[in-house]
Amino acid sequence: MEFNGTSRDTVGIAGFSKSIAPYTSLAFNKSGNPYIAYQDTRIAFKATVKEFNDTILPVRLLAFSGERIKDIAALTWKTASEQNNAYFEVQRSNDGVNFNQIGQVSGHGTTNLPEQYNFTDPHPELNGINYYRLDQVDYDGHMTFSNTIALRFDGGPLTYQLYPNPVSHTLYLSIPVTEDRKSIEVYGSDGKLLMTRIISQPSNKIGLDVRGLSSGTYLLKITSANGSNSALKFIKQ
Repeated sequence: MEFNGTSRDTVGIAGFSKSIAPYTSLAFNKSGNPYIAYQDTRIAFKATVKEFNDTILPVRLLAFSGERIKDIAALTWKTASEQNNAYFEVQRSNDGVNFNQIGQVSGHGTTNLPEQYNFTDPHPELNGINYYRLDQVDYDGHMTFSNTIALRFDGGPLTYQLYPNPVSHTLYLSIPVTEDRKSIEVYGSDGKLLMTRIISQPSNKIGLDVRGLSSGTYLLKITSANGSNSALKFIKQ
């Protein structure tokens, strides 16, 4: 990083020389810009940070969840911090693959404080599963997708959730913790078995590394201890 307001010799090459700077810290001003605060018995100053070697993530999303309230879907998400966050685009899908925008919520720009967001979908599909995700958009147009959540509106139990979908690296399967031993299998569009995993310990979330799969559509089959089967489709980008 580089500094304004002082010389490299005073601060030290990295800005954290113990022999010269017994008190050095990184802080943020009211505008969200970082600076170095330095003080010893001889001198005190603030040095604005001009460059970071590490990339600052635009938005740190802590949680994204949804709840069915009668015939509407109530979505909630929370961020830990935001950098140049213009808005969130709320998207819905009935197959977990093809999403359409149903609303937009303004972001808080740049902030280091936690922020809570809410969105209500008054017209979900009432005859099946509704999949939701967020498309976070920066002021410069850069986009980042959240995980996908699912809400069921036909009265049936929503046993499994698969996200993100489409997926590039790790595919997560959300399952009831009360279920016992399971096997998970991944099949290609030609019906060929490509991956197998045995789950012997109860877990409500299982991650699968799918980086070795080629781009395309796949079928994930779950077999429970009682012999029942469920199948979910996902797309590898």
